[in-house]
Amino acid sequence: MGSLEGRIPPLKEAPTADAIVILGGATKSAIKPRTMVDVNEHGDRLFYGAELYKEEKAPLIILAGGRFDWYGKSNPESTDMAELLQILGVPPSAMIEDPLSLNTYQNALNVQKILEHKGINRILLVTSAFHMYRALLIFQKLGIEAIAAPTDFFVVQPDTTIVKPTIEGFILDLLPDAHRLSMTTLAIKEYIGIEIYRLKGWL
Repeated sequence: MGSLEGRIPPLKEAPTADAIVILGGATKSAIKPRTMVDVNEHGDRLFYGAELYKEEKAPLIILAGGRFDWYGKSNPESTDMAELLQILGVPPSAMIEDPLSLNTYQNALNVQKILEHKGINRILLVTSAFHMYRALLIFQKLGIEAIAAPTDFFVVQPDTTIVKPTIEGFILDLLPDAHRLSMTTLAIKEYIGIEIYRLKGWL
């Protein structure tokens, strides 16, 4: 996971752009017994996108994400993201939805159409750090001036001046961990995605 996240560093200071594009993959629909839309492990995408908007880095947020209907019909993810962003203080007038895209390549194609319609090109691209490398290459190959704004970092570097390493922590790091297995699976899937997209000529 660290080898993916380390390819594109976080922004020290985000520049201004014409729009903020937040890629889907961060929400869970309001299906019973949930009383509202939930965020999943990648919900940081929404929080960071809202923060960039409130910092006036761009006047518009484009939400890219449909939803597979394998388990029945539900709202597209773009609608769920818009609902949560309203709670975070983003007005509906500042959001445009792409409710149809079902993968990263479709995200980019549909966002490109929106940008062309609006007559804009420069965007801040928000997605999880492990996913940013593939996403950024796709947008750039389509000729979009995309500035990477990665978030949702899994691999962190603790400040050893504050938190001192302990023998207990070292031992715990050696034990099998289901969460780390999940992250490894996620990283492997992303590497496979990169290679498939490269073979298709999308990168």
